[in-house]
Amino acid sequence: MQFIKSIFSFWCVVLLLTACQPGSSPKMFEVKGKFTNTGSKKIFLAELPFGSVKRTIVDTALIDEKGNFILQTPAKGEGIYQVFVENGPGIMLINDVNEIELVADAKNLTAYTTPGSIVNVNMKKMFADFIREDSIYRAKKIGADSLQKQKGRDSLLLIATTDTDKSLKATKRILTSFIQTEPNGTAVFFATGMAKQLYDAKEWDVVFQTALKRFPNHPGLQLMKVNNNAGDMAESQGRQLIGQIIPDIALPDTSGKIIAVKSFRGKWTLVDFWASWCGPCRAENPNVVAALNQYRNKNFTVLGISLDLQKGAWLKAIRNDGLNWTHISDLKQWDSKAVNTFGLTAIPFNILIDTSGKVVAVNLRDTGLQNTLKKYLP
Repeated sequence: MQFIKSIFSFWCVVLLLTACQPGSSPKMFEVKGKFTNTGSKKIFLAELPFGSVKRTIVDTALIDEKGNFILQTPAKGEGIYQVFVENGPGIMLINDVNEIELVADAKNLTAYTTPGSIVNVNMKKMFADFIREDSIYRAKKIGADSLQKQKGRDSLLLIATTDTDKSLKATKRILTSFIQTEPNGTAVFFATGMAKQLYDAKEWDVVFQTALKRFPNHPGLQLMKVNNNAGDMAESQGRQLIGQIIPDIALPDTSGKIIAVKSFRGKWTLVDFWASWCGPCRAENPNVVAALNQYRNKNFTVLGISLDLQKGAWLKAIRNDGLNWTHISDLKQWDSKAVNTFGLTAIPFNILIDTSGKVVAVNLRDTGLQNTLKKYLP
């Protein structure tokens, strides 16, 4: 499953929501407080509209010597925002009140506080519970995947697979429970988007219908309904590229050298879009590693294009996940050139190109990747 762009980076950041009555005149939404150890004096407030794939900066301020700041913007209704510092960490915030006090330390971002904001307290707990269980699930999945490569380990593989399935169900229960009980519609919208990354189509439709029944007039959920009726946006992305020569783009690699996509012509190449903060991407990485190990001697390689923001996190994920192929990124997350060039709306996402640079398949996941490579590289 994939990361929906309009609700990106929830592994590394936290969300705030602001509520105003529909149809009322715009009220000022204010975020003030203290953000320490940022390494930067500039701080920004951005809006993430329900129907948009790009954040819009709505205010900029300076952080004083004690870390204090004030950010403001007119808010017509309940929405999703992000507070972030220049070249540094961000906190994706939700507004259930007109004024939110935010206290954060860049060295320990998950310990932020938002006194008086009930939605953010609930969101923080949900995030913490989800990330804890999801990390356990991903670790167990990697262990189970490694056993699949070993002969004579069928009994251990069965145990590991069963344990992994139980862990995945525990992770899903956190989101399902939140969607069923959280009193704020925008928070439920956000969690429903998260669920789309983990649940199969039938499971997700059940929780989506629950969310829509609870908040039938929520604009975000209404947009989800439109997208769902038209076909899943994330699953369909990139299909227009099939049969075409892949768009070219040139970005810095891990050492700063500029690498162009077109330089990979002559090899079968999987162009893999991911990020260190993207949990589903990290869970998919072992499948890509296995594919390269199996087909590297058949003129096949991988090019990773990351939507990371921080180089350190990017390099660490490459090292920890054993991604031994070329990686490029301009470290601009959803403002990356790659987003507009390839029409990205969600990650993980990939494009398989032949030796001429023509796109033969997109969005290959799990066994789909292996089956497709087997078809073209027998």
